[in-house]
Amino acid sequence: MEEMSEGNGGGNADTFKEVLFSHLRRITNVATNEMRGGYYSTMVTKSGGEKDIYVPDTRETYCNGVLCLAHISIHKFDAKMKEKWKSFNEISAKLEKTFIDKSSIDEEVILGEGYYKDPKDQILLEEYRIKKLRLFQSLFLSLNKLFGRKNWMEIENADFD
Repeated sequence: MEEMSEGNGGGNADTFKEVLFSHLRRITNVATNEMRGGYYSTMVTKSGGEKDIYVPDTRETYCNGVLCLAHISIHKFDAKMKEKWKSFNEISAKLEKTFIDKSSIDEEVILGEGYYKDPKDQILLEEYRIKKLRLFQSLFLSLNKLFGRKNWMEIENADFD
């Protein structure tokens, strides 16, 4: 696999394959945990006080990771993946528009869950996030199929016989 030379700044040169495997590992670590919404948890501090901390929405973390993986590999997309990418973007835009149009908040982007006080909006947001997760899972599957077609998933010097 060719080395990535642009933008390396003289640091350790990683091959495209190494970057790919590293990112796949991160996404897999997220995907093997429960996919749940974000929430606040109260922690006791060393001084005995309490502090609220936000535990991130693992669905959003997963989706962000898959999107980043697509962006990393977009320059290597074949014709089949380019078509999947186009379809993904169209469906994603439609999902977002549908949510924004149905929400009682007059915004052009989807906000964090704290902005949606109306129970109907909260249900709508949860439905949106579930559909979004399924869409990104489909994108992840398509990316992995691309990697297989390109033989990027082969482990060098591995003998599994």
